[in-house]
Parts: sequence; structure tokens; C-alpha cells
Amino acid sequence: MRESNSQAMSFRDLSVSGEGNSVVINQVVQIATQEVMLRPFLGSSPYIGLSRFEERHKDFFFGRDRLVSQLLTLISAQNLLLATGASGCGKSSLVRCGFLPQLAARLPQGRFRPLIMTPDRDPYVSLRSALHATGLPQRLTEEVRSDSQVSLAETLVGLRPLDELWLLIVDQFEEMFTLCADQPTRAHFIDSLVQLATAKQAEIKIVLAMRADFFDRLGAYPELGKLTERGLCLVTEMDSSELRAAIEQPAARHGVLFEAGLVDRIIADVKGRPGALPLLQFMLDLL
Repeated sequence: MRESNSQAMSFRDLSVSGEGNSVVINQVVQIATQEVMLRPFLGSSPYIGLSRFEERHKDFFFGRDRLVSQLLTLISAQNLLLATGASGCGKSSLVRCGFLPQLAARLPQGRFRPLIMTPDRDPYVSLRSALHATGLPQRLTEEVRSDSQVSLAETLVGLRPLDELWLLIVDQFEEMFTLCADQPTRAHFIDSLVQLATAKQAEIKIVLAMRADFFDRLGAYPELGKLTERGLCLVTEMDSSELRAAIEQPAARHGVLFEAGLVDRIIADVKGRPGALPLLQFMLDLL
């Protein structure tokens, strides 16, 4: 893991180029067979199966350097980002395990607070839970509700300590349309995100992760649609070199090599199959 040698004091100060700031999540190199064989053998699996990657898995997350770099560049200039792609393309893993650790490494330790939520049936309940999970007492988050007289933007700006930078991650944003059945609550929350993203502040940023087949639902919310156009990150399929890194590098960390030709066959089976990444991890975990 290569991290920035100098930390930014704000989101605007983030840099993804220059000495000490290049984005290399896990250096992809051809490791000599002898070097791998000299490493201690670890019998546990470095693959996560059907689970999504979380921040704790960052040392085994490979192949998404380009997209992480794109997100870091966007977050320095935009208050709201949207990571979107096909189901199973790795949107949540990219945001949680690729982007989040790299962003945290570039911001002052102890001053960066991520708030991670999924909308579920009531996004306000989910957001309150995310705030509580960071240690904020319940009495301070009572205004985080759809019928509050205070806007969500004002509430979050007021809750944020002056020396902190916040990142609100709304994962599986499509749940706003599939689980949140109350249309007024949905509209109010989306309007609140727009207000926060367009407010005169740069200390609270928003990242949405949503399946691409729900992209048309944003048409009913043109202001949000305009914001996502400027902060769009399309999570595409991995190319062959990225797949090779995701397959070989975790095993190499555990002192394990693949049989000659096996990785090429796996790549041939996986490449061009949308949504295959969870199944790839599942197969590798079994292997």
C-alpha cells in the first residue's frame, strides 16, 4: 500500500499526482516465483468469497487503481459523486475498500469521519444510525428526520465539528427506489442531498453508489441528475491485467502461486461476463 507522504488539510487540497501522491493501491508487479516461495505460507484464504470488500480488506484489494484515482480527483472538485455500474461490478467494494482508505490516508488523522449508510426503508433512520455509529450521541441527531423544521444540510453542518471533514457514503442508492416506499420521504431526502451538495461548504462530501439500471430514475430529480453528471464515475469491467492482479496478488501475499496457465483460463472464463466478480472471489476462496 503506497500512501501520500503529506496529508491534505481539506478536500480541496487533495492531490493524486506528484511525489508521494501517486495512487498505487497495491503495487501490481510480476513477482518472481522464487520470491513468492520464500514468503511465509499462510493457510487462510486471502479472498472474501461472496462478501463485499470492506476497509479492513484493503491489503487484498487489487486492480482498481485507475477508478480510485478518478474518484480522488473528482472529490477534490465536486461535493457529490456517483459511482455506478452493472450489478456485481464491484461498486460497493470500490468505494468502501479502494477509495475510502486512500482518501483517509490523504486527510489529517483524527479529523476525517466517514458516515456509511444504505437507504433501506427510511434513509433518515439509516443516516441517524450511521451518525450514532461514529460516536455522536442520539440527542444531537434528533433533527435528522423528514419532518424536521431544520434542513438536513443545516443539521449536518451544525453537527460537524469545525476541525472535521465528513464523507457521507450512501451505498446501494437504488434502495431509494426499491425499499423506500414513501415517495415524500424519498423526495425530501434526495432534495436534502442536493441542498447539502450545493451549499457553500466543502467540508461535507457525498458519494453515492448505485446500480446503473436505476440511472433512469434520476430523471425525476433533475437537480440531482445534474450533480451526478459532473461527479460521475462509471465502474466498468476489469480488463485482463486488472483481473490478473485481483487473482494473483492476494495469493502471492500468502506465499502461494497458481499453476501455469490456470490464471489465463480463469480470466478467459470471467472476462466479458457482467457481474462475475463476486463469483470470481467465491471460486478463488474455494480454490
